[in-house]
Amino acid sequence: MALVKGTCISKIHRDRRFEDYRSLKQYFRNNSCEEFIVRGYNTSTATAAELKPDNVQALTALGAEALGYVKSEADLAALDGDSVYVTYLDDDGVVIGPIESKLDAATSTDTEVPIGNEGVQDVVAAVDGTSVTTTALNPGDTTSYVGKYMVVYSGEQKGTASLITAHTDDNPTVLTVADSQNGNLAGDSISIQTYDTTNFYRLRKMTCETEAPTDNRILLVDDDGDVFYGQISDESTEAAVIRYFVPAATTGKNSKYFLGYIKAQAMTHALTGDDEELGYEIKITYTPKAEDSNVPAADETLIISFNSELKIDLCLELEPATDVIIYLSKKLDANHEYVYLEYCMLEVDR
Repeated sequence: MALVKGTCISKIHRDRRFEDYRSLKQYFRNNSCEEFIVRGYNTSTATAAELKPDNVQALTALGAEALGYVKSEADLAALDGDSVYVTYLDDDGVVIGPIESKLDAATSTDTEVPIGNEGVQDVVAAVDGTSVTTTALNPGDTTSYVGKYMVVYSGEQKGTASLITAHTDDNPTVLTVADSQNGNLAGDSISIQTYDTTNFYRLRKMTCETEAPTDNRILLVDDDGDVFYGQISDESTEAAVIRYFVPAATTGKNSKYFLGYIKAQAMTHALTGDDEELGYEIKITYTPKAEDSNVPAADETLIISFNSELKIDLCLELEPATDVIIYLSKKLDANHEYVYLEYCMLEVDR
């Protein structure tokens, strides 16, 4: 068998009072802790791949912040205006949400609308600097859009958001926004909403007020609806978030984050040839916490082979605002079976 290139990683831990996941939790027993656990089973393949929520649809991780959109897989009147609650992180690791996002009730529920959509949607009629004339919005005497955002979700200026500073009570209303608008905003679709959600980067949690119907998933997608960032699978109310993104140390309830343990269980196969490798492989890419300002954080990758069962307690502290990516593959491109995979992150409030 040919030799393959290997890699090694070394660390010096000072006063570390734990050696496995159980003792890690015991060490922080006087602190408030949360566990971020992913459990699933997928068919193994010869190519290393992340888990899929339903073993069919692969998810994409954004390379930069963008506006995320919610929709149903197919139009369904019973889902009109239903609320999807999205908690996400920006690229600095700041946790945002949960933000209520209503599925489109005006056109169809399979139409992409932005995270944070409140059902106040319109098409821009004209633009003059910071003045935006709408087509049909009528706030009347009791509704104020001031302090909300004009989020463009379709058209030439899609993916932008502007703070609303004033508006008329006309029908249609004229919005005054904080920044001058490009003239080709005319004809674009806008959503008036409480939150500017153009800083979506990684999904942390997504739930829906109703169970996703059979063959009609609830999706978190790009503006065209064909790139998937998250999904609530059929007959479920909560999304499976496959890739963990470490929050910032100054956000939310917690401030220390650990890659806790990884478990896997798979079918055992008999050897079919002298040169054929048995078993499976897990590849973990993560960024350990930087030791100090003189040692910048850098990605590391561990490759772990196993035959039928794996249980490893890593207990590694993670650098804020970094991904933990776990890939699964089978060494022999044959007899691909389901593999159960479970991994856990511990979040600690100091």
